[in-house]
Amino acid sequence: SPIAIEATTGSPMAKYLALLFLVSPILCLGLRIAVLGDLHMDPDYVVGSAATCLGDELGLTCCRGKEGKGGPAAGRYGASTCDTPEASIRALAADICAYTPDFAIMLGDIVGHHLLHQTPGFAESVLRRAYGILSSACPGLTWYSVIGNHDTVPVDPFPPAPGLETWHSLFQDLWANVSSPAPASPWL
Repeated sequence: SPIAIEATTGSPMAKYLALLFLVSPILCLGLRIAVLGDLHMDPDYVVGSAATCLGDELGLTCCRGKEGKGGPAAGRYGASTCDTPEASIRALAADICAYTPDFAIMLGDIVGHHLLHQTPGFAESVLRRAYGILSSACPGLTWYSVIGNHDTVPVDPFPPAPGLETWHSLFQDLWANVSSPAPASPWL
């Protein structure tokens, strides 16, 4: 059956994995693999709020219950101008479970685009919530994950910003709590 793959634009490894699985399906050896990325979860998403928003170039108020420009309202499972509501993440997790993959690959960018509102605590909260949803939906499913450029504060800390070791510790903790292979070092 076909595998839907969304490659993150900033990750050469993600593009390589997408190319590998799309161009060379024989290499998958009959494995069922779920690949997802760019969830950009917004825990402050408000159903019915303005999906056409003020400051939408910066992602300041889209679908967060703030004043909008009119137009369509934010739906239960999202709007194209907004980051992803938790309801969509839960539905996606259920679909992944129903697919019964042998393992899953998370390509990063779990945290949303609301850059001016992000703090280390906010990003950590979103990451813990999203990984919690994914891991509880499919107990026993092995996840392989990478860090996306939106998953740390400051965003895009490449080359690594001072204090990035804290993020390494956070991801090591998150990945240890999601079903994963033997506890080898998570850093290549």
